[in-house]
Amino acid sequence: YTRVDFVSDLQKALEEDGPDAALEFYDKKIPSKLKDDYDLIFLRAAICVSGSRLDEAEALCNALSERDPENQDVIGLAAAIAKMRGNNAEKTQRMKQLLAKDPYSPIANVELGTELFMKKNYKQAKNYYVKALARDPKNEDALLGKGQCEYYLERDDEAKEVFKKLIEVNPYNIEGYLYLGKIAFANDEYKIASDNAKKALDLAPNNYECNMDWGMYERYLGHFDNAISAWTKAISIEPDYFLAYTYRAGLLDEQEKFDEAIKDYLMVVKLN
Repeated sequence: YTRVDFVSDLQKALEEDGPDAALEFYDKKIPSKLKDDYDLIFLRAAICVSGSRLDEAEALCNALSERDPENQDVIGLAAAIAKMRGNNAEKTQRMKQLLAKDPYSPIANVELGTELFMKKNYKQAKNYYVKALARDPKNEDALLGKGQCEYYLERDDEAKEVFKKLIEVNPYNIEGYLYLGKIAFANDEYKIASDNAKKALDLAPNNYECNMDWGMYERYLGHFDNAISAWTKAISIEPDYFLAYTYRAGLLDEQEKFDEAIKDYLMVVKLN
């Protein structure tokens, strides 16, 4: 039973049955000669994180750090654990530790960029994403973050190019299609907006935002049945959020379907 076979079977267990099953497989099947393998211990720690078994993950990270205090992957995983625990001070300290060793660390730059993005400091956030992309041009998180910064800085042409690149890297990234739709809509290109939102919707039919956006663009194209259908689906996904009721009520009102519109307006009042 080789190292390659073990990792392959472990990955299969993780994908098919989840972190707990993968960890059970790890403990039962790891060959004795591999029990002290640094990379495999790190892999076990990462699976613990994905399964929210943070105490185990932290203990493994500490053991790995004793063996190699400079290992950037371990520092990054420790930062992820701190983030999941809500320990922002620890997380930030770990990120700065990474940057001190590697100013272009994708992990650290994306994380710190996201912190600034959430504070709406888009210019500085963008700088971190650019550094991450300098090292890893196909980093999806960095591409998404940079694209969002360009979008909120109202640099539509630049944002469009970034989101196109994101979709080239991963044709299944729904955020790329959604933002291309938003940019097209802002420029009154309703058909392009609808086509992009529909691509996202086809990938994630139970996503609230996909249904909301596609419905809005279809409404502007005059495809009212599609709009109503999309917003009805959105309501089924998040029945306690008011926005889809608002959109649907407005269109029903315009169509003089007053009894149906009133029901939706009452739900808006009830929920908001």
